[in-house]
This record gives sequence, structure tokens and C-alpha cells, in this order.
Amino acid sequence: MTPSNFVAPTQFTMRHNIMKKKIMKKRIGKKRVHQKRIAKKRAHSTHRTFQPPVQQKERSSVYNLDDKISGLPEDILGRIVSLLPLKEAAATSTLSRRWRYVWTCTKNLNFDVGEETLYGYYEIGEDRSKLARIRYVQWVNNVVNQHAGVTIDRFLVCYDVGYFAFSITRWIKFAMRNRVQILELNFLSTARFETCVIDRQLLSHRDVEVGLRSLKVLNLVGVNVDGEVIEYLLSNCPLLERLQVIFSSRLINLRVVGSPLLALKHLEIRFCSLIQSIEIYDAENLVSFYCHNLEIDRTIRLMIRNVPKLVDVYIHLYDDMFYYAYRVFTIFSCCLSQLQILHLDLSNESYMENPVYPMLKNLKELRVTLSPSDSLMLARLLPFMKVSPYLQKLMLMITKWYSDEEPEKFIKPAKCLHDNLKELEVFGYGGRPNEDELIVYYVENAVSLEKIIVNPSLFDKVPYTSTKPVKAEQTIARRHAIQHLQKKVPSTIDFRCL
Repeated sequence: MTPSNFVAPTQFTMRHNIMKKKIMKKRIGKKRVHQKRIAKKRAHSTHRTFQPPVQQKERSSVYNLDDKISGLPEDILGRIVSLLPLKEAAATSTLSRRWRYVWTCTKNLNFDVGEETLYGYYEIGEDRSKLARIRYVQWVNNVVNQHAGVTIDRFLVCYDVGYFAFSITRWIKFAMRNRVQILELNFLSTARFETCVIDRQLLSHRDVEVGLRSLKVLNLVGVNVDGEVIEYLLSNCPLLERLQVIFSSRLINLRVVGSPLLALKHLEIRFCSLIQSIEIYDAENLVSFYCHNLEIDRTIRLMIRNVPKLVDVYIHLYDDMFYYAYRVFTIFSCCLSQLQILHLDLSNESYMENPVYPMLKNLKELRVTLSPSDSLMLARLLPFMKVSPYLQKLMLMITKWYSDEEPEKFIKPAKCLHDNLKELEVFGYGGRPNEDELIVYYVENAVSLEKIIVNPSLFDKVPYTSTKPVKAEQTIARRHAIQHLQKKVPSTIDFRCL
């Protein structure tokens, strides 16, 4: 029964309702398309600019439940990524949305491009090398701009960046603000550029002052610092254990005076052309000290006193080479009995027959630099081995062979047994007769010898040298060692050619 007030819909109203529904559907469809376009634009823009990492509550809907690694906490993912090279760490951002910004919290900012790329670009011309330098600086700047971490374990820059002093200063402030523990600035500038100067004004910046308290390792290559700055660093870095200064033209006088806050264990000063004096007093934690003077006509005044833990010493002085060994023993007379590792450069020293040296009763490792053209290389070496009765490892570092050198016939002295020598390592091996004779001598006279390592790689590599001829020479030397030298070594000795 139909109600009395019921009005049957006309055909017009039915059509009207159908049209109305179609219009609404069309509007909803357009709105959804518009929303998708906006979402795509936002996703594209967020890919370019930094966004904070995904929060813990949002993760469950972002990653796949089968992906166990992506489900790890943020800090653990950051540690994993920090173990990767920097470019590979950045590449993880393409894995998924979950990984997009993980790399920006990495604690290992290592901008080392590798020696092959580094040394090779000096041969490509000034314009291309300038472009390569600009690209390197931009790479470092981009990473610094996107970094979202709170602390940094290591910040390493290794390139000849030229005149980009502003960027370098900014990198230092960034690293120190993030409480860096290992700061390595390697600009490889011998004489080409004065790339960077660290002075008291930079150290007094608030970001730098914060970072000094966390710094453990500071390596400066091609960075100009003076003695006052180094003393300030040693006084204000309570955790600093390792300091390296190479190619600094401002370092003239250096004083390392012990104090309750001095934690310094390793000190290395090399190729500082104007240095005149080094004084080390009461450095009770100092374990190793390396000093290499570049200038032939400059005498360095060295004074060392009260270094009870010093066991590793390397002094290379060009001046007065006739008395070089005696001078080394005189400088370190206060700690000769405790030395365990001693480096000596005998490549330029005049030969002395039957020299008298003090006993080195605790010496376990002797590292000696020799010239490949020297016929008396073994005669120079044996007197030091005779005063080192408990020597276990001998490392021979052969200097680079120059084409104008005339090889001298090897002179083999009387046999002398070495009872405790267990390992012989030859760096810079070139496959020349003198080097083979030297190795064979120890095969015959070191009764406890267990291992021989032959390494054709140069130990005193200098920037701006061509790598292609060097690599060709190394390949020839390596082939000679395997085909000829190895046959002269008994099977009881572990022979390795690297």
C-alpha cells in the first residue's frame, strides 16, 4: 500500500541524480590525481633537500618484515654504514626510504681518493687538474652540508686542494664542532701552494675549542703551523696521543714539555724546511719519536730528556752524515737501554771500519735505509746487528734507483751468525744483484730465520711523481723475485713477494 504523501520520481529527477553522481565521481577523480601530483613533487623536493631520519614509530610501515637489517635501531645502522667507504655509504641511500638518510649520520668521513687518482691527476694538464680540484672540494662541501650526525670518529681530507682556504677552515670548524677524534688534513703541498694555516685565531673559535677536548689524533701534511700553535694544542688537548706535522714552513722551534695533562705518545716531524730546534722534556707517555730533516745545509738542535717510555726512534739528519750514527746514539743516550725499535738511514753515511757502538740489549726490530748501488751495504749494517744480540726483525728499506747510478760489485764480509733473527723484510726491492746477495747472506747466516718478505713498493713515495713507470719497474722486480730469488730460499723459510 503506497502512502498518501508519496510522490513518484519523475524521469527528469532520476536523470538529474545520475548526472549528479557522475559529476561527483569526476571531481573526486581529479582531486586524487591532483593529490598524487603534489605527493610526487614533494617526494622529488625532499630527495634534494635534507629531511630528518624516519622516527621509530613510523618504521614498521616503511620496511619489509623480511629485511632484518633495516629493522635495526638507528645508531646500529649508522655504525654499520660507518664501516663502508664514504661513496659506498652514500650509495646505501638508494636501497629504500628506510636507508635514504642513514649515511648522513656516518662517523667515518674519509675523503681519500686513493694514490693512483691522486698522483695521476698531475699529468693531465693544468686545466683538467684545476677542474678535478674543484670537484673534490664540492664533494667534501656537499657531504659536510648534509651530515646529520652529532659526533665524528674520523675526518680525513687527502688532496692538493690549492687555494680553497675558506673551505678548509670551514671543514676544520665542522669537524671540531662534531667532536672529531681523528683529524687528518693531507694537502700534499711541498712548495706548490700554501693551502692552509692553523693559527691561534682559528683555535680560539668556539667550535674549535669544543673539539680540542675530544681530539686524539692530529695529522697535518702541507698545513702551516708554528711552535706556539703546537704547544697550545698539546696544552689544550688532554686526549691527544698522536701528532704528525709534515711540510710546514712555519715550524722553526718546537718544545714538548711534559705536564700532568700531556697524553702524547707518538710525535712525528718531517720535511719542515726551516726547523732549527726540537726540545722534548719530561714527556713521560711518549712512545715513539720520528724526525726527518729535508735540508742538507741546516743543523737541527735536538735535546731529549726524561722519556721513560720511549722505545721507537727514527732520526734522519742530512747534516754531518759522517758522524750520523754516533750523533743518534748521543742524542738518545738517556734511553738507549730501553729502545725496542730503531730506524737508521745509512744510505749517505761514510763508511767506517770497525766502529764502536753502545749495546742495545732490548732492541727487537732494526729498520735501516740503504742505497741499492752501495757495495758496502752489508758492511755498514753488521756493526749495528752485533750490538743488538736479541734482534728478531730486520727491515731493509732500499732507496729509489736512479738511472745515472753505476752499481758497484757487492762486497761480502766474513760470516757472522745471527741466532735470534726470525724475520727479514725488504722494502723497495728492485731485483738488482746487490739486493739478492744481501738476502742470500741472511738465508745462510740467520739460523732462526722463519720468514722473508720482499716488497717492491717504494717506502719513501713523494707526491707529484709518475706512477706508471714505477709500477712497471715493480712488476719486473716482482717477477724476478719469484723466478730467481725464491729458488735460493729453502722451503723451511716462508718466502712472500708482495
